[in-house]
Amino acid sequence: ALYKQSDVAIQIVEMSTNEPFPFHSHPSTEIMVVISGRMIVVFDEDYRIDLGPTDVVTIEPNRLHGAEIPEDTRIIAITIPADADYPAPKVGG
Repeated sequence: ALYKQSDVAIQIVEMSTNEPFPFHSHPSTEIMVVISGRMIVVFDEDYRIDLGPTDVVTIEPNRLHGAEIPEDTRIIAITIPADADYPAPKVGG
């Protein structure tokens, strides 16, 4: 993570073309901002949102979601509050 405290985690996520992004959920709100590339966020296997650079999606806690990655994509992922499974940043090098 670029930044992590108990109340928020911010990280840059890089995904390769056709990289698996399986359905999952988590107890936190997640905000994803596409920096470059394209991703299609899929909710509950029936609702899809096609996102490109500068697009933003907010995912409510415990909402089932996944994604298709049709091209190399880079996003900012913000999780509020921070999920325990997000990696902690290294402090002091």
